[in-house]
Amino acid sequence: MQDEEPWYSVKCIFIHDELSEDTGKVMYEERVVVLKSGSLDEAIVLGEAEALEYAKGDGTVHYAGFISAYHLYEREIADGSEVYSLMRLSDLDKDAFLDRYHDDGSERTRNWSDVC
Repeated sequence: MQDEEPWYSVKCIFIHDELSEDTGKVMYEERVVVLKSGSLDEAIVLGEAEALEYAKGDGTVHYAGFISAYHLYEREIADGSEVYSLMRLSDLDKDAFLDRYHDDGSERTRNWSDVC
């Protein structure tokens, strides 16, 4: 049975030329959007269309061709709603895992340890 327009989150990967030029490295962006869709397959089609639209901009952002979709099981999005989840098996311990996949020092984020 298909839900009536459930929510999906869609993650796409982008490359930013302008931000890459300053460092000589490639600047990647992981971008997650939420979409209403009748199925996971439709969410992927809609997500790719949205990604291509986002990348149109000024010509310095390019869609890398990676997309991942996640079905949101809540009917209404509110504080605390889970909008994306990815589970991964690994032999790495916690610190090595975080360093490899989420905090290797190259991210353009705020240092939350200063805030918390």
